[in-house]
Amino acid sequence: MNEYVLIDGQADQPADGPFWSRTFLQPVAPGALTTFSDSLITEIAGGAWFRYFDRLNFDPTPKTRVVRVYQGRPYVNESISAELEAQHAGLAPRSIRLNGSPRAACGWEKPGLLSGLRLGRNARKIGETLETLEQEIEGIKAQAASWWQRTRNMRWSQAEILQIMEEIERVGARTFMPYFAVRRNLEQTYQRLLEMLAGAGAVEAVALVNQALAGLDGLVEVDMARRVATLAERAATAPAVATWLQAGEYGRWQETLPAGDFADGIAAFLERFGHRAIGEGELSVPRWFEDPTPVFRAILACGARAPSARTAVAQTRGEQALLDAIEGKARKDARQLLGQLRRWLVLQSKAVDVYAYVLSGTRSWALAAGREAMGDGRLTGLDDVFSYQLEEMKQMMTGEWNISDLPTIHATAAERKQRLAASQRITPGELLIGAHEAQRTRPGLPAAPGSAHGIVATVPGESLDGVALALAGTQPDSGWAIFLPAAAALVAAQGH
Repeated sequence: MNEYVLIDGQADQPADGPFWSRTFLQPVAPGALTTFSDSLITEIAGGAWFRYFDRLNFDPTPKTRVVRVYQGRPYVNESISAELEAQHAGLAPRSIRLNGSPRAACGWEKPGLLSGLRLGRNARKIGETLETLEQEIEGIKAQAASWWQRTRNMRWSQAEILQIMEEIERVGARTFMPYFAVRRNLEQTYQRLLEMLAGAGAVEAVALVNQALAGLDGLVEVDMARRVATLAERAATAPAVATWLQAGEYGRWQETLPAGDFADGIAAFLERFGHRAIGEGELSVPRWFEDPTPVFRAILACGARAPSARTAVAQTRGEQALLDAIEGKARKDARQLLGQLRRWLVLQSKAVDVYAYVLSGTRSWALAAGREAMGDGRLTGLDDVFSYQLEEMKQMMTGEWNISDLPTIHATAAERKQRLAASQRITPGELLIGAHEAQRTRPGLPAAPGSAHGIVATVPGESLDGVALALAGTQPDSGWAIFLPAAAALVAAQGH
C-alpha cells in the first residue's frame, strides 16, 4: 500500500473527496502546460474516458469532469473510474495510506457468489478490450497519421481553419482512447505487483520490477534511439557531415546539410518521427519536422561520446529475482502480472506515438488560427495563441470573441503568462484528495540501478560537447529517447 502525506501544512486538516492523479497523464503532459495545451488535454481526455468505459458497457455519464488543472498540471479523476470498475466489474479500488490512515479511491464491497460471476465476466472484458486494442493500434495510427498529413498540406484558408477546428476534439478523443485504456490498466497492474512485493521493502520492490522489465522489445522509444545511433555512425564516416554538425548552424538545415546517406537518413527519421518532440504535450514546443535541432544535437552527442558499455540485466534473470522475492503460491500470479506489464508498456508506447500525431496537427491549426487573429490585432504575437483555451480560440475564429473586446483579450494573455511562469517554478503533489495535495513519503526512486558521472545538461541542451552527460529536466517523456545512446543518465529534477 502506498504511503502518502498531506503537504504544505495540511496534515491536521480533513482530506475528503475524490483522488486526482498527476501521474496518469505524465507520459503525455510531464510539466506545467500553457492554457491552450491544458484545455486540449482536458477535452480530449474526457472524451477518451467516455469512449473507453462506453466500449466496456460500464455506462459512463457523458460530459463527466475527468480532468482538472492545478498549478498548470492536468490531474485525472481516479475515483470516477474506480467507481465504474467496482460497480460493473467488482474490482477493488486503489488504496493508500494517507498520514498513516487507510484511504480508498472509492467505496467498495466484496461481491457475493452470484454477483461475482456476473461481475467477473465484465472484468474479463477489460483484458479482452486491451488485447483488441493491441490489434487495432496500427490502424488507429494510420488514421492519426493521415489526419496529421492533412494538416501539413493545408494552405489554411479561413474555411480550412474552421473545418479542422471542428475535428480536433473528435479525432483527439478517438486516438487518445487507447492510451487512456492502457494507462489505467498499466498503473493498476504495476500497483498489484508492488503489493505482492511489499515484504521486500519499497525501494527494493521498485528495483525488482524495473529489472524484470529489462530488455523490453517493441517500444517506439527504442526505435528512436537506435535510429539516432545509426545516424551518428553515418555522420562519423562523412567528414563534411561531421563538420556541419559541429558548426551547430541548423536553422537552414534543408539547404546546408550535405547530401548523401546521412541526409537520406534524416529524411527517413523525420518521415517517421517528425510529429514528435521533447515535452510534446506542450503545444508551444515545435515538432521535429518544424525544427529538428534537438535531433541534430542528439546525433552530435552520440557521435562525440561513444555509448558506454552497460551491463544489462537479462530479462530471465530479472524475472527470477522478482519471483524469488514472492511466496511460492503467488508466483504464478506475479509471472502473469509481469507479462501483462510488458505488453501494456509496449501498447502505451505505441498509444503515445499515435496521440502525438494529433498534438502535432493541432499545433499546426493553432498557429494558423493565431496568424488569423494577429491580422486584426487580437493577438500581438504568434505564441500568444497558446495563452488561450481551445474554446476561446474557436470563438475568435467564428468572430464571437472579436476586436470589440480587445483589452480583455490582451489582458487575458498577459495574466496567463504570469500564472504559467509561477506554475513552472513549483512541483505540486502527485495526488489531490479533494482540495488537498498529497505526496509519496518516498519520492525520487531510481528507475534502474547504477551510477553515472559527467556534466549535467538540460534537455534539449545547448552544448552537448561529447563529455559523459547526465541529462536533466523536470520529467522525462518519450522525446528524451533520442539522447539515450549518448547519455550516461537521465535525471528528473523535481521540487520547490
